[in-house]
Amino acid sequence: MLGGIVVVAATIPLSMSLQSNSLIFPDFGKLFSGTQPQAVGGDATSSTKAQLIKVQLPGSNNDQAAYVEALDQATRKLAAQIAKSPADPALQNQLGMIYLTLGDSKSAEQCFSTAISLSRTEIEKFKTNVEKLKKARKMSDASNAVLSASKMTVELSAAHSNLARVYDLRGDRQAVITELEELNKDGMLFSGFAANGNEVLKTSKDGVSPETAQTMAQAEALFRSSQLPAALAVFHGIAQKNPNIAFVQDRIGLISVMTGDVTSGIEAWEQAAKLNPSSASIESNLGLAYHQMGMDKEAEGAFRKALAIDPAMEEAALSLSDLLSKNGRIADATTVMKASAAHSPKSARAQNNLGTFLSMSGNYADSVSAFHKAIRIDPTMASAHYGLGVALMRTHKYVPAIKELKEALTLNPRLQEAQLKIEEAHRLAMGR
Repeated sequence: MLGGIVVVAATIPLSMSLQSNSLIFPDFGKLFSGTQPQAVGGDATSSTKAQLIKVQLPGSNNDQAAYVEALDQATRKLAAQIAKSPADPALQNQLGMIYLTLGDSKSAEQCFSTAISLSRTEIEKFKTNVEKLKKARKMSDASNAVLSASKMTVELSAAHSNLARVYDLRGDRQAVITELEELNKDGMLFSGFAANGNEVLKTSKDGVSPETAQTMAQAEALFRSSQLPAALAVFHGIAQKNPNIAFVQDRIGLISVMTGDVTSGIEAWEQAAKLNPSSASIESNLGLAYHQMGMDKEAEGAFRKALAIDPAMEEAALSLSDLLSKNGRIADATTVMKASAAHSPKSARAQNNLGTFLSMSGNYADSVSAFHKAIRIDPTMASAHYGLGVALMRTHKYVPAIKELKEALTLNPRLQEAQLKIEEAHRLAMGR
């Protein structure tokens, strides 16, 4: 902690030449409690120096001046980058973060609003492009477009969350709620990148009052800005008054586990599951928490409940199959992944895991087929190339096996097992 400024994990990484290489924010815990920062006095100029929030920085006046100068230089560098790449929302998000650090909320608001507009435009472009590529059967290019779109959704989500912080700094709770609602809507802009269960605005559900919804929005803003202890405290406060809000219990579970209190996380998620028995994500998260505590029987039950609610929930299927395989139940794991691959035929991960379990059970022919499907969906998946190489080796097809293993090593140079398998394949090919 630097005086009245808190160092926290940023939603969007900020590359700037500061000694700490950390992103610094005002103490939003104080802002939420009503303590408003005061701007440094001085004449209003275009320089960001005049907008710095008044804090007690360590060191001499010269050290503080150097700190401000570093931020000022970072602002100018980002402005130059924006001039070269005006359609990049990441740059707008980064610049907005600096303005927010310096207390210039008006400029920060403009940057985050611009980032939202740019992200929406880019996502729509990618969405149109993906459909064209799919029709042309250019699946590799379509996959790359989907990955690019996912990066844009990250920037879009960050811009909404950061803009909500700006509004909360001003004490405009209604604007915070509205912005979080926009984040929830924009989470559905691109198929496959849905919003993360944001129930803040659904005030009719669970009998939530507008006042409680505002407090939930405050807690959600804290959560999305990585201020986990503060967010947890607010969510607990809501739960004490109204313990029957599934979303609040879900968030308590998530934050508890993220901060290392798995036991409390399980208790909250068990309560959330009772309040909302139709939520696959709650059951899946509960399964992960059970597994972390060594409660594998309970974990399996939770994962199966999640899949019963939503058979297409890939994360639950992957977690369940991994749990089963680690307990030596390869046949059961294979069954789970066959069902998942059927529900999600365009999932490279599902096909890759299915191929792995088929290979482990000795069914190399079907394993090769599954790996080929995974690679067609995502040609850059190193594990699929590796798995295919191993399966081909087991069927004595050493030349194509070596080709796949080399491709895996090229895609992931840290995959040392691939190098060992390449050497083994060469020996087997030579009859040694």
